[in-house]
Amino acid sequence: MRLPRTTQVLPACAVALLALLAGCGPKEQLSPVTGRVTYAGQPVANASIVFQQSETGIHVAAELDDQGEYRVVTAQGAGLPTGNYTIAIVPKSFEEAGPVDPRLSAPGNAPARYDIPEHFRSARSSGLQFQVTEGANRFDIDLAETPPTERSF
Repeated sequence: MRLPRTTQVLPACAVALLALLAGCGPKEQLSPVTGRVTYAGQPVANASIVFQQSETGIHVAAELDDQGEYRVVTAQGAGLPTGNYTIAIVPKSFEEAGPVDPRLSAPGNAPARYDIPEHFRSARSSGLQFQVTEGANRFDIDLAETPPTERSF
């Protein structure tokens, strides 16, 4: 005796659905992260703030608007998982950053970005470290002229 077609298809669909759901674990809790980046009190624009966590491999960038404000949004939603992060402030493009090596300098090149001192452009040298905690987190940064030893917020 042959079973009706729907009787054969339903178990196959149920198995496929269970396989899909098995890969969907609980989402990691995200905490909202916002703030403002300034240089000598003036907003830094045309740049991004980069949050890095080497233990987990998290590397997230948020664009700075015209007022230097940012809001972190990832594919998982708004915010970051709790933990410690190192920070860099990066110009949007090489042209906006100015020459990295003086030998690359030529008349007509874009001027250097004095509102983002060189040491802040790398998480290794910026000295900026943030701890994201549960709940809303706001990190406002005023970039200094001299390399910081370490700044924790």
